[in-house]
Amino acid sequence: MDTSTSPRVAVVGAGWAGLAAAVALHDRGYAVTVFEAGHTPGGRARRVVHTDFAAPLDNGQHILLGAYTDTLALMRRLGRDPAWLLARLPLALASLDGAFRLRAPRLPAPLHAAAALLLARGLDGAARMAALRLMRALQRADWRVEAADDGAAGTAPGNVCDSDGDARGNVIDAGGGAVDPRGSVDARGSAIDASGGTVAALLARHGQPESAVRWLWEPLCLAALNTPTTQADAQLFAHVLRDSLAGSRAASDLLLPRADLSALWPDAAAALCDMRYGVTVRSVEPSAEGVRLDGEHYDAAILAVPPANAARLLGAALHAEATRTAVVPTRPLSSSTFSGTFSGTSTGTSGDLAARLAGFEYSPIATLNLRLAAPWRLPLPMMMLREDPARSHDGQWLFDRAALAGEPSRGELSVVVSAAARLADRLARDGRDASVAPLVDQVREQASRGGLAPLPAIAHAELLVDKRATFLATPGLARPGNATPWPTLCLAGDWTDTGYPAVLEGAVRSGQRAAALIAASR
Repeated sequence: MDTSTSPRVAVVGAGWAGLAAAVALHDRGYAVTVFEAGHTPGGRARRVVHTDFAAPLDNGQHILLGAYTDTLALMRRLGRDPAWLLARLPLALASLDGAFRLRAPRLPAPLHAAAALLLARGLDGAARMAALRLMRALQRADWRVEAADDGAAGTAPGNVCDSDGDARGNVIDAGGGAVDPRGSVDARGSAIDASGGTVAALLARHGQPESAVRWLWEPLCLAALNTPTTQADAQLFAHVLRDSLAGSRAASDLLLPRADLSALWPDAAAALCDMRYGVTVRSVEPSAEGVRLDGEHYDAAILAVPPANAARLLGAALHAEATRTAVVPTRPLSSSTFSGTFSGTSTGTSGDLAARLAGFEYSPIATLNLRLAAPWRLPLPMMMLREDPARSHDGQWLFDRAALAGEPSRGELSVVVSAAARLADRLARDGRDASVAPLVDQVREQASRGGLAPLPAIAHAELLVDKRATFLATPGLARPGNATPWPTLCLAGDWTDTGYPAVLEGAVRSGQRAAALIAASR
């Protein structure tokens, strides 16, 4: 395609949002230049080459779901076959120690999810029925969570309360009677405020027993929102449940990458664009006529960088716009034309945008990559780990990297710690070895309980901690939309108001929506 006379659009940031925007603009005939401070496409979901491992690592372990329709479509458009690059598995949650197992059978929706809950091992009958009641209550409410919900779905016995502690130091009801959830604790031992819009409050109002919280809701919340249930936004969590467990049967499938995250599709997307790696953009000057990046003029631009970076790049422009509009009021921007998939909060005035960009807090994710001295297989390529904070057993998920890569002669594992603030603090305080050893002990101990062969010796361990992996998905967080006060400039990222937490599908959809806004403005 001859782009010599095409409108020029700059994309700042080669993460999944930025590259999704770049592809969408390229397909509309724009000449796209992508600026990336690093040297590998993918952003926070990219390839990391390490000489002590046979295959590239990822900067953090990610999974996709069958519900990620836009990401899967983008892969196909780029000639990247999801059937080859992703291992598609029916929803299966199984603990390494054998105490819990849930698997969705190949039944039509919603029977597959109901059967998975009813046949789950590790949940008694009361816990299974309580989980089903919660799903039915959310469905009846059209997946809207009300902070003042009175828990009409019913209260199950065995709620978190009373005086007997379990192995993790949690407080559980030994008597089996219904309890008042106010002042109780969640499965991580944190106090629950049942009056607000958190996931923990939602679960308490709907009488979820401790076993259901521990084995079902808490792992799903941490995996999707990277935020503890005591802080996590119940409405975002409901969106995740709606589009996965309550969607079509295929929507709940787990899609585990067989290749590194850059190879899934970012490499192919980058090949379509003028990529400027190793370039840190210092100045962004938007106007009605276009955008100047470090003095270079473009007809339009998309900022697909973290909110703090966007705030820094737009600081002077936002201040100037706020001063101008204080003298000449303007109508707030609206992005309602593109409503439907997104919750659609528009970013109106420059002051509103500045406040939203400054309003984020962040949650870390840690990934411990292990190269074993001998092959060692897991029963499933992805398994749950039981947390024990008192022993620094902070791992929640274990991945068999060698099995996913189709390399049975190797032994490679990844331990994932979501909401990893405790581990990040320990790493800073006590050092790497003191942080790695408890996670290895956790895997070894729980594998033994599950009847697996002894874990081989560790040949090499690589601990990666992303301190700002995702935004902290708390109730009431005002996320900016894609639009800005300038029609030539849009924002993109999983942190924009996608209606989803900071997941890969949200990043892709945000980038595509930003591209659509740019195209519509011309």
